[in-house]
Amino acid sequence: MTAPTPVADQILYAPRDAARVLAMSPSTLYALMAAGRIPYVKQGTVRRLRRRDLEAYADNLPGQAAA
Repeated sequence: MTAPTPVADQILYAPRDAARVLAMSPSTLYALMAAGRIPYVKQGTVRRLRRRDLEAYADNLPGQAAA
C-alpha cells in the first residue's frame, strides 16, 4: 500500500486543495477559474488545477518592491 501524496507534492489539485495552496477561499478560486485567470483541466466531471498553473498565477501577483 502506498502512502497518500502530500498536497505540496501533487501535480493536479482539487479546487479545495488549490485554494489552500494559494491561501484564498474556494469561492475566490472558483471565480478566478470562471474568469479564465487560472486555467483548469477536466477529469470526467471534476475540475483539476495543474501545479504549474498555480505557480504561474502566484508568480504574476503584484508584489511589494524591494527596499
